[in-house]
Amino acid sequence: MIIADEIAGVEVRSGPDEALLECALGVLGLQLEDLEDVILEMSAGLRPGADLTARMAELERQARVDDLTGVLNRRHWLATVRRTIDGGEGGSVLLCDVDHFKAVNDEYGHAAGDQALAEVARRLSGHGTTGRLGGDEFAVWIPGDAARCAESAARILDEVAGVTADVAEPRPPLGVSIGTVTVANADQSLTDLLSRADAALYEAKRAGRGRAVLGG
Repeated sequence: MIIADEIAGVEVRSGPDEALLECALGVLGLQLEDLEDVILEMSAGLRPGADLTARMAELERQARVDDLTGVLNRRHWLATVRRTIDGGEGGSVLLCDVDHFKAVNDEYGHAAGDQALAEVARRLSGHGTTGRLGGDEFAVWIPGDAARCAESAARILDEVAGVTADVAEPRPPLGVSIGTVTVANADQSLTDLLSRADAALYEAKRAGRGRAVLGG
């Protein structure tokens, strides 16, 4: 809660620590403009409401989390995993695409599709740092070696195979196709890893979906 503390501190200081505030905002992917209402309130000589901390917590949550699924949004997942890789931690990226998702939306409506996405995301999040990259595509960062990556991918395939949209019978089967790639050396970038994982995901879908393919 660095941001809330710094803004609240304006009451007893000449202003917030701009360097610290800018750093905290940068981590969250926020801009100073996002705090405009709070800052204007205080500059007008008004005391910030008692819910300042709650307001800032919600702002931080919105900067990090995908509202529909509750996992990290694209921007924050990328930033989080990039810092992890740059810090020298080994692991793997699993790029996951929900199979037959368009058919669920087309036949049963977007509400059913949204429910299915949320359930898939819940199961993915039990395996590692999970983010929704957009639409029905998710990414999971799995710490550890290639063996752990393969184990996690196999478990995800089994778990998501049991997911169905919350609609009347017959419920359409869902599943995921997965492209995986493991960090081979400290010089690899997240951009390169995602590109290779995306190529592997394409191969998984071309081979019939519902499987994991290791990227080269």
